[in-house]
Amino acid sequence: MHFTKSCAILALATGFAAATPVRSPESLPEYRRSPGFSPNPAKRGDISVFGNGFGGDKFDIFNKFNDFNDQNLFLNFKQVDQTFVNNGFGDEIFIQKAKEVLIIDQQNNGFNNKFNNLARKSFFRNNFPGQTTIFITVKTIKVAIIDDFGVNIEKDIFAQNVQIANRGFGATKVVMIKEQQTIIAQDVFNQFGNFNDFNGFNGFVPGVGAVSGFPAVPTATQDFQLFGQEPTWSEIVADPAATVAPAWQAELEDLNNVDNQNENNAEQEKLLEEEKAQLEALEAEQQKNATVVEKH
Repeated sequence: MHFTKSCAILALATGFAAATPVRSPESLPEYRRSPGFSPNPAKRGDISVFGNGFGGDKFDIFNKFNDFNDQNLFLNFKQVDQTFVNNGFGDEIFIQKAKEVLIIDQQNNGFNNKFNNLARKSFFRNNFPGQTTIFITVKTIKVAIIDDFGVNIEKDIFAQNVQIANRGFGATKVVMIKEQQTIIAQDVFNQFGNFNDFNGFNGFVPGVGAVSGFPAVPTATQDFQLFGQEPTWSEIVADPAATVAPAWQAELEDLNNVDNQNENNAEQEKLLEEEKAQLEALEAEQQKNATVVEKH
């Protein structure tokens, strides 16, 4: 069972751009769905009466995550790097394998990918509130091919995607993020199967929740630019998802731990004693001041 509805159609457009290697970024976490998690939770009503935070202004995070989780995705691949040339073995097979990995990744890890982007968008919005931040995220995919002579040939393919945080401001800044963790193509195929194992695959992968026999209709298109060399930019930043997302994960797990809630209650009992003492001291001070006023 997958986290998101997603679909992909292989498309290739050509273009040219130079690129040189740059420093490594921070690593990203892995998220695990808890037992009993439903990818399609029931829609909730207006909860604006519950105050600020996620409940304020008629915003229901559960409904929003449900929509977020249900969105179909069309992956559109563009080859934009002149380093893709016929090297005698043919780079097209490396490109094709990288595309397959990205599609399988979206099918099986789509929610995590979106959650990492949510962490990044939140970070840039909170830390740079007066500007729009365009961030380029680069994934590295290591593809290994065995040629007709039994020689193992490896090549790194770089997949670049653009997202926008705090949309709509006149001031705009562009930064690049590089995911430190390299995706090993063969590991993906070993875990989820080769593309040939997908029944009836013809370039289209139906999303989760599609009606049986009918493919899900894409509702969003996401472009990936493919490079044969590591792309670079004038400003490269550490990945906010490497710190924000693990914090969310850790605290969500803490909130779901019954023993931790019992500890919270015990701590509250201790703090209540301190609060009671402070209130009693304040009341005594007010009575003392009132007595002084009466005497005058």
